[in-house]
Amino acid sequence: MNRQRCDTMIIWLLSILIFTYSARVYSGEDMTYYDEQIRMANKIRSIMIENNICASVIDCQNKQPYFVSPYKNGFSVQLWGVHDKRVLREVLFQCADVFASYFGDITIVISVYRRTKKESLSSFLGGILEKPWMSIEFRGER
Repeated sequence: MNRQRCDTMIIWLLSILIFTYSARVYSGEDMTYYDEQIRMANKIRSIMIENNICASVIDCQNKQPYFVSPYKNGFSVQLWGVHDKRVLREVLFQCADVFASYFGDITIVISVYRRTKKESLSSFLGGILEKPWMSIEFRGER
């Protein structure tokens, strides 16, 4: 009975690993730099809290001043309603630092919007036509 239980557990664990891997590979999003994307989201959250854009992690989740998401061969950063030059400079510096650490072998797109995400979503067509106020792209010769 123990042998059968062990085999069942191994099959179950392998199924989860295969499903997780397949979901990442076949989801249509480039997850090559997923770990870097998560690190950047954490850095930006810290920058937001240090500069009083958000009071806490929960406040950042509620205000949604930034998003970090997968992008072809890298990730994208969206800043919503952030006008503090120090914050913009620090986010830009952090992205440039990651780009340089990969010797240009990563794409990072930064889009800055004048309005907050909530303001944009409450506007005509839910902000679909929202254009960035500023857009910066780090792209190498890949």
